Amino acid sequence: MNNISKDIDEQIMILKKELIHYRMKKSARQEIKPHLIKNTKYKIANLLTKKASNLHTINQ
Repeated sequence: MNNISKDIDEQIMILKKELIHYRMKKSARQEIKPHLIKNTKYKIANLLTKKASNLHTINQ
């Protein structure tokens, strides 16, 4: 695994922790901004796509 892939994995873990935090706030009926959840999911999907394309180019 190269450094780029490790960096992407770290960023994904940070974003997933943010999602868990948002869900906890939502379940506690605290005020949250729904667009933050959507944006975080979008960022995770984007990073996973980059990771997959990096792995694909490495394997070729």
